[in-house]
Amino acid sequence: MIQVVTCATVSQTTICCGASFGAGIYGMCGRGFHPHLCLSWPNAKTAVVGGEQAAQTMVNVTEAAMRRRVARSTAPSARRWSAASSSAFDSQMSVFTTSARMLDDAVIDPRDTREVLARMLSTCRDAELRQPQPMQFSVNRP
Repeated sequence: MIQVVTCATVSQTTICCGASFGAGIYGMCGRGFHPHLCLSWPNAKTAVVGGEQAAQTMVNVTEAAMRRRVARSTAPSARRWSAASSSAFDSQMSVFTTSARMLDDAVIDPRDTREVLARMLSTCRDAELRQPQPMQFSVNRP
């Protein structure tokens, strides 16, 4: 899949319309492949890992460290901490948070997807047809 995305000669566009976790966003023509356009719908969620999974991993690591230091584990406090960290991770998956971090180019209304894609494909076609003109004047430098 990565080879196909890398070697593609067509206009590359990514539309995140649901949840995308892990390497899936990168393997499906994410920012690392420099697509022409990355769009997101308002319900999209993007993260390295889901909030619940990340929180559970943190709880497991913390409990293991506590067991090494003391003989008993504090399960109720670990569950409270898990819920708090899970909500913190979940809040960072919001499309507006990821868009603010420039992981996409725009958040679009799903009803406008067809129009935006048509405009993008037209712009990409025009860009391929146009060749930049060489500079016709010298640059004056002191």
